[in-house]
Amino acid sequence: MMQKWVALYPWGALEAWVDMRKYHYDIKYTGEYPASGNGWDLSMVNQKWDTDATKVYKGFYLSPAQVQGRKSTYNTLNQGAPCYRIRPRYNSEYMWNKPSLESLVPISGTADNYQCFYSLVCLSG
Repeated sequence: MMQKWVALYPWGALEAWVDMRKYHYDIKYTGEYPASGNGWDLSMVNQKWDTDATKVYKGFYLSPAQVQGRKSTYNTLNQGAPCYRIRPRYNSEYMWNKPSLESLVPISGTADNYQCFYSLVCLSG
């Protein structure tokens, strides 16, 4: 995967990001998938060590990770989560179909942390 990351940089960044989120950014968690309190919280994202056999992107840490502690923090509006979606462009649903965005389940498309809310639906599509 690291070779794919290198080959796609910088023009294939979106494709590389899709792979990173598919592997949950190499976040250390227990259970089926990462969630608040299980891989991240408001103060940090717990990333795997390079020595972990399940780590896909060896030597790669989410910014602004402190490599020694491999921890990072995000905006409090994200509730500590890394992003799993891309918000629609301004001149799209936000302008022409806002009621539909507000009715999205399990989280409204107008929520502050819409792009960072993890759901199985967003990764299966």
